[in-house]
Amino acid sequence: MGDRQRVEARSLGGCGTGPHMHAMQPSESVAMDMGAAASVQRQAALGDLPEWDLSDLYPGRDSEVLTRDLTNLAGDAEIFRARHQGRLADLSGAALGAAVATYERLQQEAGRIMSYAELIHAGDLADPEIGRFFQTMQERINAV
Repeated sequence: MGDRQRVEARSLGGCGTGPHMHAMQPSESVAMDMGAAASVQRQAALGDLPEWDLSDLYPGRDSEVLTRDLTNLAGDAEIFRARHQGRLADLSGAALGAAVATYERLQQEAGRIMSYAELIHAGDLADPEIGRFFQTMQERINAV
């Protein structure tokens, strides 16, 4: 096989090591299993780790307060958009100041929701339900 053919075969994954297609080699699989075992050993050695008390932000992922805040944020953001989109240049100084204050409040509310979601997610990255919750919060905030 010529040099060009070897390069083409490798780039198409023919040798399992090309940059575009990579098949996991048996040695990598064993290394991953060993890494998982080491992680379990570290966790056992550390014992129960402290958990964040996030109840100052929200009582739970399915709380009425969180649902209400998401609904209110979406509604308030839509009112803000309808009132100010394309009109900021025409506002007086006082009206512009009030618009900025409203925008800051909306950002603060969105930040509170995402802080809660991010901290819940950081507390257990392996839980698929928490991952789904985190993704849903990102999507809802991005939609605002």
